[in-house]
Amino acid sequence: MVEANLYQLTAHPLRQALPKLVESIVTRNKRVMVLCADSQQMQECDDLLWSYSQLSFLPHGTRLDPYPEAQPVYITDVANDNANNASVWAFYDIAYAESNLATLSLEGCEKLLLMFDPNQGPYVERLQSMLKERDINYRIFLQSKDGSWNAK
Repeated sequence: MVEANLYQLTAHPLRQALPKLVESIVTRNKRVMVLCADSQQMQECDDLLWSYSQLSFLPHGTRLDPYPEAQPVYITDVANDNANNASVWAFYDIAYAESNLATLSLEGCEKLLLMFDPNQGPYVERLQSMLKERDINYRIFLQSKDGSWNAK
């Protein structure tokens, strides 16, 4: 059964929080697919994962790179393109998630990750309704000042 975690960003923006969350998942030997709205977001996410830390390396590739099946983290702008057989799917953009969740095939997915700013409440409310309609249990996590997550 698919579950979803919704992360409310309050202390650190997506650019800081997403790479750390993805890195923690990869260290547990899980594969991640990051779904982006378009090629521009895909490139932005790719650049972010290359540059977020000088002390860490997060192996990843995009839909445009060779051997996507070998990537622990796969970034794509094509819905249902789970080329790396990821069990964790993260949305790079909450608006994209809200507009595509109802029709997205969740085959192979165990967990959905959705990050949002407090000012994106309407998207989150619609997402919660969609998750309920699809019988997907979800939890909301609030970000603390140090960047850690606490269940709401």
